Amino acid sequence: MTPEPFFFSRAARSRPCGLTVRVALRALLLLITAAPALPAQGPPPAPVRVQPVVRQVVEDLVLVTGDLRAVQRSALASQEAGLVIALPVREGMVVSEGDVIARLDPMRLTQERNSLVAIRAATEAERQQRVAELEMRARDVETLVELTKKNVTNPKELADAHSEVKIAEAQLARVVANLADADARLALQDRRLADLEIRAPFAGTVVARHIDLGEWITPGTATVELVSTGSVEVWLNVPEEHRGALAASLAGGGGGLHVRVDAVGRTFSAPSPRVIPNVDRTSRNFPLVVAIPDPFGLLIPGMSATAYIPTGRGGEHLLVKKDAILRGTTGPYIYIAKQLGPDSPQKAIPMPVRILFPSGENVAVEAPGLQPGDLAVVEGNERLFPTAPVAPSIGNRAKAEAPLESSETADRSRRSGKPGGTDR
Repeated sequence: MTPEPFFFSRAARSRPCGLTVRVALRALLLLITAAPALPAQGPPPAPVRVQPVVRQVVEDLVLVTGDLRAVQRSALASQEAGLVIALPVREGMVVSEGDVIARLDPMRLTQERNSLVAIRAATEAERQQRVAELEMRARDVETLVELTKKNVTNPKELADAHSEVKIAEAQLARVVANLADADARLALQDRRLADLEIRAPFAGTVVARHIDLGEWITPGTATVELVSTGSVEVWLNVPEEHRGALAASLAGGGGGLHVRVDAVGRTFSAPSPRVIPNVDRTSRNFPLVVAIPDPFGLLIPGMSATAYIPTGRGGEHLLVKKDAILRGTTGPYIYIAKQLGPDSPQKAIPMPVRILFPSGENVAVEAPGLQPGDLAVVEGNERLFPTAPVAPSIGNRAKAEAPLESSETADRSRRSGKPGGTDR
């Protein structure tokens, strides 16, 4: 039997390893019993700025809906018949005023124009002939007048000469009229040739193309549909019972509206709305139209839009700053800086709210449990989570208890989806 190596023997496995394990366990026990208890630590309080919730009497606003429409929309038609030999635009292309949309074959009209040019040249030659004849007849009359003075001619010859002059004048007048007719026909032909190029009457975007290369089109055939760019109109549907309050607001200089387009997540300032005095008999609404600039082409006709208009009625409402409003998957909410216990630090408590309407830099809200004086977080709220410790800063108490003021912060430029505010 082969003897077992020393490092595999029972003595070698039991005595050194057992001693090492026992020593290690005793050392670990001494460390655990000797280590002092460490207090549990959490994240440090986040510095935030807060504003107290206030209750004030403000004018109620009502939400109205509508849609975006193009300021100009046109189906460009052809004025001439012809074969389409060029169609440089396609759907979605942006064109400037005067750009060529389509071009028709000019061969037929060019040949007609060449014929008119020849006719005019012949008419001009005839005019020169009639002018020469009139000058000749006029000289005959002068000669006969001199001979009459010398009693060497008879009165009939002089009378016939005068008649010849009148005939020459009439013939010249007819040729001059023919020449004017030739000029008019030539100008019309030039216009027809120019109309073979269909040009954009305004700057816009091609949204539809009704013809294709090589087609024969007739006068009146729609070629492309063009929608203007640069600005859009918002058509809002206003209930008829708000006509009086809206008229009073417009007369008092409060005619500016803030139009919200959720599709792009922005709110636009829309001054000088136009009231269309036409109430729909079915919905009992009348249109309110405002124009908003769109230099970057964000807005598309057909998008939905909303705006708040005055109702003429007022009431007490809880007001919070617009910067306090956040939006989650369940809807809008705010953070309140609140102590949960007498010795506990202030923490961020989320509170769902229902937005009623904007009021200047504030928002009228409804929320169960929300009270005047609660400290709503208006700066630093994007980084918070429920029950996170906060270090609120309210600034001057007299200033904080006054009506909520406007604040332009860097956080606002990053925040989107807030009611009533203009996102940059």
